[in-house]
Amino acid sequence: MARMEAIDPRFPVLSGYVMNQREINVEEIAMLMPDVIFTAARSSWLDTVAELGIPAILFEGETPERMKESMLISGRVFGPNAFATAQAWVEYYDSIFNTVIAATSNLTDEERPSVLMIGSEPLRVASGEMYQTEIIAAAGGASVTTE
Repeated sequence: MARMEAIDPRFPVLSGYVMNQREINVEEIAMLMPDVIFTAARSSWLDTVAELGIPAILFEGETPERMKESMLISGRVFGPNAFATAQAWVEYYDSIFNTVIAATSNLTDEERPSVLMIGSEPLRVASGEMYQTEIIAAAGGASVTTE
């Protein structure tokens, strides 16, 4: 099941097309004529879409700081009200993250469970450089892929 389908099983019907970091239908993008494209910085089709002249905002969300930065960038693009909402989200994120870290900060290395975070495809795991590693650590675990 695709990620968006996990959030809402109706996604294929609602969207009518599939686009992700690995796949994009350039003709469909051209027909939609978006003002901007939001995507991951590691999307494989960026050069192809650049030829359409549509600006792309690239997100790099592999750390909490970059995740928050991406939210603030989105808020700036969508205007003052959206930026205020993005700022509120960042404050909320920080409060939750800091609460979790405070609750787990006294754990010893022996008390921290070893965690393997499975990726979006079979036989793919979240490396130590990914956002999931920081989430695992904050929650009191130790990612086996940290190194």
